[in-house]
Amino acid sequence: MRLLSLKTNRILFLIFALLLLPEAGVCTADGNDANPVASDTARRIRYSFTLRNTTGRVIPDVTFLTYAPVKKTAVQQCLRLRTSHSYKLINNSMNNQVLAFSFQNFPPYTDRIVTIEADLIYHNELQSATDQNIRLFLNPEKYIQSDAPAMIARAGALKAADTLKTAKKIFQWVSRTVKYNGYISKDRGALYALKQKKGDCTEMAYLFTALCRANQIPARAVGGYICSKNCILKPERYHNWAEFYDNGVWKLADPKNKVFTTGAAQYITMNIIGKLAESDIQGFHRFRIDGKGVDVKMNR
Repeated sequence: MRLLSLKTNRILFLIFALLLLPEAGVCTADGNDANPVASDTARRIRYSFTLRNTTGRVIPDVTFLTYAPVKKTAVQQCLRLRTSHSYKLINNSMNNQVLAFSFQNFPPYTDRIVTIEADLIYHNELQSATDQNIRLFLNPEKYIQSDAPAMIARAGALKAADTLKTAKKIFQWVSRTVKYNGYISKDRGALYALKQKKGDCTEMAYLFTALCRANQIPARAVGGYICSKNCILKPERYHNWAEFYDNGVWKLADPKNKVFTTGAAQYITMNIIGKLAESDIQGFHRFRIDGKGVDVKMNR
């Protein structure tokens, strides 16, 4: 009982520390300013969106969907959310937290600003995975064509003695071979990156994931931000990386930034990408709007 009490006191202390955090600063996307985390760290993030009715008519029903930080990852724990508007929380099979905001009778030529603030805890040591059906992360899916003959052939050439060594060889090959050619607005997938040897961070993450799966290593692409302190999330800082499953935990692989199994506490996971069930609300990276005539932008 004393051990449980000490753990509870520690969490309460971290929550109290969050209340004393200074105003948020701008986060960075390259991870170059990352410092080692010595102990569990409290962090606060904030982000907002402007919804605009661009028409001269009232729009009766508008639904805005966006992600909150993933509730729990190998290092990240989302403790508390505060929002400017009420929402419905949707948890899907990928362990994502989708916030659904509903607006009735949206007036013409009117803006609504939705603000989200989250309190997070980052653990120094990787936490064991609690995901169900880990083997589902071995399957091919849209953009992760792990069953393509060319993918299987390349994966076989990169196979090593164990999971960690194989993942590292895949990571090194993707980092060195795929040329970053700037942001691509539409996903093109792992097979595109394999054949064209170019892409953005999303294609690199997809390719790493597909090559791992072709080698029977559970892996997944992830979306979010890199931030080593309290921060306001910016649209241009959105980033994709990957995770692979080894020895009971998910480990980080970021081919774009050449980061492998280190610095996970600098990554804010917003979206574990994929579709494990037909009912999953997926198919968007940062947000989705259901309401013809309403535009959305993430604020800077």
